Amino acid sequence: MAYPDSNPCSGLVDFTSASAGKAGLRTEGDGLPGPSLRLVPSATSITGGETVRVDVYSQGVNNLRGYQVALQTSGGRVGTLLLEGAAIAESIGDYVFRGQSSYPIVDGQRRRLANALAQGGVASDGSGYLGSFEFRPSAGAKGTFQISFRSKETFLRNAASDAIATSLGAAVNVQVLPSSSSAGPGGAVRNPHGRKLAQLSH
Repeated sequence: MAYPDSNPCSGLVDFTSASAGKAGLRTEGDGLPGPSLRLVPSATSITGGETVRVDVYSQGVNNLRGYQVALQTSGGRVGTLLLEGAAIAESIGDYVFRGQSSYPIVDGQRRRLANALAQGGVASDGSGYLGSFEFRPSAGAKGTFQISFRSKETFLRNAASDAIATSLGAAVNVQVLPSSSSAGPGGAVRNPHGRKLAQLSH
């Protein structure tokens, strides 16, 4: 399902740019308790021929009806990280809307995804999976890149379509090594559950 316009799930939840600015996002490390979002990379170092998958999780979110997540990349000495794909893998066990009928939407061009229930909300006091993004280095890329939330386009809504004040987690660092490098002790740290998006059943 593709984004019908610039406002995802506009017929279900008001995710307009204007309302996004009222989402009450808090910076990471502000020490405030409450709902939060975090990024979990499948690896902290990759070679030029590999990809890295970044899963997005919520923590302590109650009465969730819909969400949008947008990511950005920065850093590196040469090149950039390109988006290979994005998906909401409903097969993952802690998928936040598991067992519910929802409307997932992916906008690869703008590195964002959204999902919403037609009505109501779900309680997820623990950790809840929201979606995944997969990145690959551009030709000749090298150095340490950062992947982080794009705060103005990342927000949560409750059953009344009101903003949920949310703390955004820190950026994750991914080092791109020359293709001939091999990771030894202290090298790549990989998430054992970090399968590529194409390997996930939806």
